[in-house]
Amino acid sequence: MSQGRPGSGISMWQGMQRSLCVTRAALGTTYVLWSARATGRASAVAGILGTRHLAQALLTADQPTSAVLLLGAEADTAHAASMAALAAMPGRWRRYALGDALVAASLAAVGLICAANAPASDPGAGGLLARRDRWADSLARRLPGLPGPFAIFTRLTRGEGVPRTERLRARARYGLRTRK
Repeated sequence: MSQGRPGSGISMWQGMQRSLCVTRAALGTTYVLWSARATGRASAVAGILGTRHLAQALLTADQPTSAVLLLGAEADTAHAASMAALAAMPGRWRRYALGDALVAASLAAVGLICAANAPASDPGAGGLLARRDRWADSLARRLPGLPGPFAIFTRLTRGEGVPRTERLRARARYGLRTRK
């Protein structure tokens, strides 16, 4: 595993995940505070989005598994797609939508990188964190629709329908760890 700062006791991936969580919490707080100043529909949208970011930061704050991080990346991907569609429309919110789409896409990309290096859930574990992990695994398997990051990641890591050599080549290309 890659080392973070010498003497810090955390890996580079753990540091990246913590930074993602702090960034998301700061972004959520900013949206919630901005919603208090805004009026009308913008206030409601910013409040809901800020609350979602704060909830996601809370759920990913303590030892998230790959399933938890992947569900967050899927939420960010859906948000980025909706903002990109809004940015394509003419109107006064176009610039804000484009900026928000870029932020959401960046959060999704970092979430995927963190998920590739996060531990898998432990089915025998107990407690609140284990409940969160089982819920995330169960929800991720039931999500309908187009294959999102979770489906692609699962196919890549489990090798479903992908020859072993191609799977190893793809894992190396995207910097994913190879299981021993």
